[in-house]
Amino acid sequence: MKFVSFSSCSPSIIQVYAPTSVATEAEKDTFYASLQNAIDSCDKSDRMIIMGDFNSKIGSRKDEQEKGIIGEYGLEERNKEGGRLVEFAIENNLAITNTMFQVHKRRLYTWTAPNGQTKNQIDYIIINKRWRTSVTAARTLPGADCDSDHELLIADIKIRLKIIKSPPKPVRYDLSMIHFNIQYKLEVKNSFSALQDMAEEMEPEELAEKIENTFKRATVEHLPKRSYKKKTWITNETLEVMETRKNIKQRYGLHSDEYKEAKAYVKKLTKRDKTDSLKQKLDDIELAMYTNQTNKMHKEINNLTNEFKPRLSTIKDTNGTP
Repeated sequence: MKFVSFSSCSPSIIQVYAPTSVATEAEKDTFYASLQNAIDSCDKSDRMIIMGDFNSKIGSRKDEQEKGIIGEYGLEERNKEGGRLVEFAIENNLAITNTMFQVHKRRLYTWTAPNGQTKNQIDYIIINKRWRTSVTAARTLPGADCDSDHELLIADIKIRLKIIKSPPKPVRYDLSMIHFNIQYKLEVKNSFSALQDMAEEMEPEELAEKIENTFKRATVEHLPKRSYKKKTWITNETLEVMETRKNIKQRYGLHSDEYKEAKAYVKKLTKRDKTDSLKQKLDDIELAMYTNQTNKMHKEINNLTNEFKPRLSTIKDTNGTP
C-alpha cells in the first residue's frame, strides 16, 4: 500500500492491492486495518482518492443505505469480499466511482482471466462521498497497451485550485555559440573600441553599465535562444512495433504466443535504441572536447552520469513515515 499526500493542492492518494479470496481472514483484517490507518492519517478536508486492485466484486446498489456509495452500474453479483468493501465504504463515507456511470460493459470490467473469457470488475477508484460530484466520468480503456491482465481504469476528476501566477521565466541564450558567432564577436569588438575612447570621461558605474548593455544587446541580436525540448531516444520504428504489439494484444490476448513474440521484439528494439542513444551522447561529448566547448562537455557528462532520483519525501508508509 502506498500513501502520497500533496499538501499544496490537498488531494491525498492511497494506492492499494487487497488480498485475494483465498487469503486468510487474518491477512484481510490486516489489509483493512492498514487502509483505515492510511485514511485516518489524511486531513479531513483532503480530497482523498483510494484506487487499486481490491480483489472483490461489489455489483450494483442494493438499498438506500448504499445510495451515494455505490452506483447502479456495477458488474456481476456481490461476493463476500465485495460485501466487506461495501461495509468499509459506508463506515468511511466513501463513493466507489466506477459503478456510478452508465457505459458499455467492456468499459466496466477491469480484469480478464488467462482463459480470455472470464471478465470481472475488481479494481476501483474510490473518493470521499462529499467530493463525488467532482468525478465526471469513470471507465476502463480496454485498448490500452498495459502488458497486464488488468485493464487501465481512469476517472475524470475536476478539482478547482487557486491559480497562483508565477513570474515569467527568464529568456536564456545558447552561450556555447559565442566562439562560432562572427557577428556577435564583431559587435562586441566595435562597441568596446568606442567605449575605450570615452572611458576616461565616464564614471566607473556608467562604464560598467555600458559594458553590460553591450553584452546584452549582442546576445539578444546574434545568439539563438536555448532550446529546452527533450529528445526521445525511442525511434519511430520502435514506436510502430509497439503499436503492432498493442493490436496483437487486442486480437489474440495477453497470453498468446503472438503477443509474447511481439513483446520480446519490442524489448530488443528498445535495448538497441538505448544503446544507440548512449553512443550518440558519447560522440557529442568527444566533439565538445575537441572543439574546446568545455561548458557543453561538462554539461553532457553530468546529464549522462547523474541518474534521475525522484523526490520521495511526500511518499509515506502506513505509519506516516517518509
